[in-house]
Amino acid sequence: MEHYRKQAEEYGDSPQSTMLDLTTRMKETEVILNELLHTRSNARVLEVGCGNGYMLAKLRSALPDLSLHGIDLCKEMVDLANSRGLKDVAIVLGEAEDLPYPDGYFDAVFSERCLINLDSWGGQQKALREIHRVLKPQGRYVMIECMTDGWQNLNRARAEVDLPPIPVPFHNLFFEREDFLSFIKDLFDVMDGRNFMSSYFFGSRVIYPALIRGREPAYNTSFVEFFKYLEPHGNYGHLYLYVLAKKGGP
Repeated sequence: MEHYRKQAEEYGDSPQSTMLDLTTRMKETEVILNELLHTRSNARVLEVGCGNGYMLAKLRSALPDLSLHGIDLCKEMVDLANSRGLKDVAIVLGEAEDLPYPDGYFDAVFSERCLINLDSWGGQQKALREIHRVLKPQGRYVMIECMTDGWQNLNRARAEVDLPPIPVPFHNLFFEREDFLSFIKDLFDVMDGRNFMSSYFFGSRVIYPALIRGREPAYNTSFVEFFKYLEPHGNYGHLYLYVLAKKGGP
């Protein structure tokens, strides 16, 4: 929690809060907006782990008819999100493992690197069950979370050009894909699943640092920005999109 208090203090309502790489943040935003574009008017949508409210502000601007809700465990982040003064957006303090909403309340739920902050697989399972519970039948869960296999592939590629491995951030617990898919099979149908940043991460975390060997890599450079225009190929890097539909029944 202290990590996110520091993020709130240092970055305020900036899009770089929790993500220094602006290209990654912009691509995450683009993907979530695209997935929610066709949500019906007046639908209820929840962001689990809303942080400083950046994504909710983007949604409010792009989709003004949605009923938006956000929840976060960090009080400082919730205060920042509420300070935006977003119209008809209800943002509260709370836990992903114990969502304070009725069963079947939301048409859609999304998260952006949130469940990886829970400190155990058991906690992540509980949060997934809670998201399932608060969704309407056939409601969608759009999740951008982190998987170990793409991270391992990226580090193997780095090793081949004599770059050190990138460690998993101390405050994160990435999903094991097979365990994740096995757990959700009775809760959700998988509508989509893809490593939407694979080419970008290969370029920015393998090619770029190999070329500037001996110098400290930087975020948000003109050279690295090029890779965001490539279609994603392979499975390199940790960020993964899953679009899940709640199986029928309450």
